[in-house]
Parts: sequence; C-alpha cells; structure tokens
Amino acid sequence: MYQESEIITLLLSLIVTVFFVIILGRKLFSRKFFWFSIGILFILISQASTVIEGYFFETFFNFIEHAGYVVASICFIMFFYYLSKA
Repeated sequence: MYQESEIITLLLSLIVTVFFVIILGRKLFSRKFFWFSIGILFILISQASTVIEGYFFETFFNFIEHAGYVVASICFIMFFYYLSKA
C-alpha cells in the first residue's frame, strides 16, 4: 500500500527538478554538472521506486530505492569533489 506522503514527495521532487532545468538550462547538461544531474536522476528513481513498491514487487523496489539513494549520494560527493578542484 502506498502512502500519500510518498506521492507528495515525488511530486515536489519533480517540481524542483523542473526548476533546476529551467534555472540552470544547458549548464545542467554540461560536463561540470554531470555528477549533479545523475544524482538528481537517481533521487527521482528512488522516490518513484518508493511509490511503485506499494503496488507490486515490494522487496525489489525497496532495494532499488535504497540503492538509488546510495548512488545519488556518491554522485553528489563526486560533484562537490570536482567542483572544489575547479
């Protein structure tokens, strides 16, 4: 069973992602923001997996959710590491 808070969190993340794309534009898809973009993508995948796990394949999508958060964290670490080198 899904929770309303999970759906609201997913919708808010989608809205924030749209603002990132609008504000940063082409910069978001540049080499400098590569790891940041991938991190945001994995956050969205994780939150979508949270909602999907309420319907079917609970164990699988729970694993995808948590693995996505780990990968997103690594991507953000890489982004800030390369940003500090620049």
